[in-house]
Amino acid sequence: MKNIVILLAAVLAIGTARADIFQDKVDEALELKDNAAIIKTLEAEAFRGNLKAALQLGNMYRAGDRVRKDVAEAIRWLEEAASVNWMRYRFKLGLDEAQYILGMMALKGEGRSPDAGDAADWFEQAAKQGNTAAQAELAELYLNGRGVARDPEQAWIWAQIAADYLTGDELKRIESIRDAAAKQLTPEQLAKAKAFVDGWYPRTI
Repeated sequence: MKNIVILLAAVLAIGTARADIFQDKVDEALELKDNAAIIKTLEAEAFRGNLKAALQLGNMYRAGDRVRKDVAEAIRWLEEAASVNWMRYRFKLGLDEAQYILGMMALKGEGRSPDAGDAADWFEQAAKQGNTAAQAELAELYLNGRGVARDPEQAWIWAQIAADYLTGDELKRIESIRDAAAKQLTPEQLAKAKAFVDGWYPRTI
């Protein structure tokens, strides 16, 4: 499964290289000297459909970087970057990084009351696109039944997928989630979960 994912990533990298103009536009905006000009340029890019510009704006408002910190404004831009829109070239599934950030904000109650259900929805969108951090968070939610129905099979699946790309403490954490989920599965359920992981690859369409 991992070899298939790597092959797909290499193929996708070709398309990504052609589309790097989106990030280039963000980088060019950040090189401007005047903060107001940076924001104006990024907003113009975002309105033209550059979701990387929307992500940058969201992160800036969240951190108070070059602008006054405004969590509501951060969420607005992050949701723009994360939203699914099938009319968008390349960005039709939304940016998984923005989806993951929104999931963490919902889980922690940043700028709002904590909402594990909303967090799970964002994590799942990002996880299906191959976001390892979102996969790990989703696995833990399924294991503990937070924001989703408790489902050790789904917990094991997402933990196993994430484990291939983690190291150090993060790997230990996801392995503990995976092992805890495995103890709650029958041999048949575990075999089914393993078969799913073997055939899994990130969603691109």
